[in-house]
Amino acid sequence: MYRIISKRVILFLLLLLVLDIAAAPFLTWGYARPSFSYLAILYVAFEYGWKSALPVAILVGFLRDLTSGAAVGMETLLLAFVVFVLDKANKNVISQSTFFRVIVTFLFILGLQILYLAGFSLVSPDIKISWFNLSLAVKAAFLNTLILPPFLYLATRFFDKKKRFHQFELFR
Repeated sequence: MYRIISKRVILFLLLLLVLDIAAAPFLTWGYARPSFSYLAILYVAFEYGWKSALPVAILVGFLRDLTSGAAVGMETLLLAFVVFVLDKANKNVISQSTFFRVIVTFLFILGLQILYLAGFSLVSPDIKISWFNLSLAVKAAFLNTLILPPFLYLATRFFDKKKRFHQFELFR
């Protein structure tokens, strides 16, 4: 895996953050929208393990905290907590199956959305936990789960370390 402080990883996460801010509002379903930076955490978890995903979750949370109007550290704490819980839960499960990845993606996004909603409802009296907000969390989880397969393909291509053979190299 690339180091967390490598230029390529930071460039990838910043690109996803820009997509979250600029493009995701146009990809909404109702009021639910995708989160490409959350999918980056899942990519790292699926390809390199949940322990490797923890630093990525902290970095993504910090970047999202800086760009959102939320309390600083809230998203970082929630992302780190959910990744930590999934790391502990992943010990007895075969994580390479497609079914597992779909279920984990749905639960990861749903859990984050519900925890985020609960945290905001504690901090802000204007935000309440309602059926509408919970349905938005389910829609966001479903939307991110639908986007996961093409995202994993593109992320794998972005971080592909294999050297491609050129035609002239085949005849050396």
